[in-house]
Amino acid sequence: MPENDPSVSWLLIIITPIIFVVLYMWFLKWTARKGKALRGAVYISTPFLVFAVRELMNLLLGGNNSGWVIVALLVLVGISLYIQYRTAGELKLRKTLTSFLRLTFFVFVILYIMFLLSTVAAGVLNG
Repeated sequence: MPENDPSVSWLLIIITPIIFVVLYMWFLKWTARKGKALRGAVYISTPFLVFAVRELMNLLLGGNNSGWVIVALLVLVGISLYIQYRTAGELKLRKTLTSFLRLTFFVFVILYIMFLLSTVAAGVLNG
């Protein structure tokens, strides 16, 4: 992805929620269960959300902020491992991965909304 092309960044930022909604509707039609549809959409759209947050950080703060995203993901992996070890007493890879994806989706949705509002507010204030 070209670093200096803001149109590509905005395309990814705008299309991420659309990807989630389309996946949710597809999974809902496929499984006919809201819980399974939501989980499937969360698991698949999480990487898109992570990249969208990285692009929002790059637009808002300038430069390349991939390191901060990697640190956040490592912290979330640690939290997922700790929670599973404390609750189950053992580590199971599949459960750890699913809890990591759910936690990452939750945290990055909050970051997405915060950075999107900040970017829009900064754009409005600058002109």
